[in-house]
Parts: sequence; C-alpha cells; structure tokens
Amino acid sequence: MADPRLTFTLHHLVAVLDRHADAILRRELGMTYSQFLFLVTLEGAEGVDGTTLARHLDVSRAAVSKRLPWFVERALVEVRDDPRHGRRTRLFLTDAGRTLARTAADTLEDALQAPARSDLDVDLDALHRDLDALLTWLRAGLDAGAHDAPGADAPDDA
Repeated sequence: MADPRLTFTLHHLVAVLDRHADAILRRELGMTYSQFLFLVTLEGAEGVDGTTLARHLDVSRAAVSKRLPWFVERALVEVRDDPRHGRRTRLFLTDAGRTLARTAADTLEDALQAPARSDLDVDLDALHRDLDALLTWLRAGLDAGAHDAPGADAPDDA
C-alpha cells in the first residue's frame, strides 16, 4: 500500500512525471528531459555563466561543463566571452535552441494534458493553481531562512 502522506505522493508524482517526460521527448524530439531542462533554464536566464546556470539547475558546475558540448555541437547554445571578465564565458540560446526549447515545452504540455481529455476526474487548472501556491509558500520559507521550511537545514549535497 502506498504511503498516504502528501510529501511522498508529490515526490513519487514528480519522479513518474520526469520519466514520462523523458520518454515523450526522446520519442518526439530525440532529446532527454535533462537536456530540455538545460535549455528552458537557460532560456529564462540568458547570458549567465556556467556556475550560475549550474545553481539554477541544482547541479554542479562540472555537470554543466560536461553537458555543454552536446548543445554547442548542435548549435543550440552559444558560448561567448564575457567582455567584463577575461576568464568567464556567458551562455546564450541560439534561435534553434530557443525554438527547440519552446517546441519541447509545448510537446510536454500537450502530452500532460491527457487527464483533462480522459475520464479521469482531475481539474488540472485547479491543481496547477494549488501547486503554484504551495511552491510559492515553500520558496518564501527557504528565501527567508525559515528553519521549519523543508530542506532548509539540509546540507547542499543531501
């Protein structure tokens, strides 16, 4: 029997959604969900350096460096020298990268709307609003350094 606690259900839901999204993107666009996250995260933070992108992705700088060639070789991401800092580079989506990020986002959004088109009685709009409210509350607690916020006292590599 599944654990009835909301935290476990949400965690399990995210894990299953990630696997589902990965399968869809591999089949439809020949990319992984991890690659999609890289693109859409960069889309929202264009011009950042690798360290900042790593922080946004919640991965190490080395992980960004390891993934970057895949995007550059496919002309999805452009690496430019930072004119204000001789040793730093900045990352930018190319037009092709931006198009792929948006196509992938639309593909996933369409696929994940299936419950609304089925007999499953789930109000996805209400669920989205509720999850956004929960996410906003949790982020505010973390930003304020609230010790009772989930993960606030956890080490970075936990």
